[in-house]
Amino acid sequence: MEIFGRDESFRLLEEATAAARAGRGALVVVRADPGMGITALLDAHCAAARDSGMRTHRLPVLVPSGRTPLSTGPVSWDEPALVVLDDLHRADDDTLLALHELAEQVGDRSLLILAGRHRGATPERFAVLDRSATTHDLEPLDAAAVRAMTGAEVAEAGGNPWLLSRLTAPDRAAQVTGWATGLAGDDAGVLRYAALLGERSSVDELASVAESSPAEVLAAIRRLAALGLVDEVDGRVSVRYPLLRDDLVATSAGLRGTVARALASRDAAPEDVAAHLVHAPLDSRVVNWLAEHAERLAAEHPLLVVDLLTRAVDRLPPGHPERHRIGASLAEAQLWSGRTEQARRSAGAGLVVRPDEQVRHRLRAVLAKIAIGEFDGAGAIEILDAEREEGKLPARLAVLDGLARFLIADLDGMQRAAEQAAPAAPHDPIVELSLLNFEAIALSFQRDFTGALAALDRAEALLSVAEDPLQRGWALFVRVVALDITQDIRVLDVLERGRPLAERVGMGMLPLLRTGAAVIAYNFGRWDDSLAEIRAAAELPDLYGLGGPSSTPSLL
Repeated sequence: MEIFGRDESFRLLEEATAAARAGRGALVVVRADPGMGITALLDAHCAAARDSGMRTHRLPVLVPSGRTPLSTGPVSWDEPALVVLDDLHRADDDTLLALHELAEQVGDRSLLILAGRHRGATPERFAVLDRSATTHDLEPLDAAAVRAMTGAEVAEAGGNPWLLSRLTAPDRAAQVTGWATGLAGDDAGVLRYAALLGERSSVDELASVAESSPAEVLAAIRRLAALGLVDEVDGRVSVRYPLLRDDLVATSAGLRGTVARALASRDAAPEDVAAHLVHAPLDSRVVNWLAEHAERLAAEHPLLVVDLLTRAVDRLPPGHPERHRIGASLAEAQLWSGRTEQARRSAGAGLVVRPDEQVRHRLRAVLAKIAIGEFDGAGAIEILDAEREEGKLPARLAVLDGLARFLIADLDGMQRAAEQAAPAAPHDPIVELSLLNFEAIALSFQRDFTGALAALDRAEALLSVAEDPLQRGWALFVRVVALDITQDIRVLDVLERGRPLAERVGMGMLPLLRTGAAVIAYNFGRWDDSLAEIRAAAELPDLYGLGGPSSTPSLL
């Protein structure tokens, strides 16, 4: 097997072998983390020495006893000779004593003893022997060696040759998991949980998930770190190789529910819990947890939860007390993940069964937001008129009515909607953000862009807490308009802040963003960027009436 990136190691071994032939023997210990290629290096050097006519001897280490041919004391070999002992970390104490004795004798003999061991395995046990030996550490392969080995840049394997050799294996995840859990032994469960919890999980989190004490988990983590499988810094743990982490996650789906329950019991961020629930079976506890957190998750992390919510709605019987609430969250998640038609159907179907008032308001809001997102102000007003038949519009629907009035150029109607919603603003950040948007829109129409930007500055603090992507998007849009008109270069940064939302949600948001980006790039003399935005807009299936504005810069 071809070995990459170990030229320095081969030179050291070749020089030590040549010296042994000349009567200057030595004990050489090669140390490395698992997977770094100790065995391959020893095998290759042993074969080369044998081909050159040198006697070679491989000393096995018996498992689990650790016995070797040296366990009964030093052995005599015809010289010159190369003696190779791999897996020294598994050897018994008698073998180490024999090696220490040989190390003191080989200086004037034609004998090279070459041993390999895992670097982190009880290093204190080998401290005395290492002082008597020439030690050589194998480090991860550098980028050039990785490219030579794989033909590509593969940062995820951390330069580990064993992992790199498994990159294209059809059952790679199973092979990598078997290798790592075999090394981990009794600590394999903690290793799997560390992978599932992701980057920089805490010892306390691991202890909760593994149902062990923090002290027990910390001891396990330190053993895993000694094996080179994890890194632990100040009580924060991460699996060392991203490829290993991903493969452990892929083969540990059955533990997802356990992780989710443990995180939920610790009041972890809902998105962290949901990331595991999407792979876990649905039970009554999952349903209850979803009913509590689904509305926020649908707004903040729709791509993460849309399939989970779909499963929940499909599983729950029509009379289940949480089915309507979770169904409303599903419609919202579908809307904010760009599945507009599915959201329209889900909201419409949810209204047919006459849910309670709160759910009805949420479903009606989904339909109105779709209409607003398609720049159909009249359609949004018609949807909200149906809710008016039930009584006065609640504040969150009133602000949608205000946006719809703005789209049909009814600024007086926008103002009336703002006044209706105003009493709710002090305790509802979504309404407060909406009112600041209306204020900024009105000031912009009055050409008071300084005042408009001041209102939007007050809105800035609400963008992270107002769980409504539509209102957040409008706040960014109005800021873009005000900054563009005042030729403020900061408009470019604000535009990019809005791009992920527009690309995810689609509807009229995306052609609006493309059009705005084209005009702004043109205004700042970035002609190529302007043309690129125009071409991208032209490829969209529906421009929602922005076809004319989108083509304007290309004609100038």
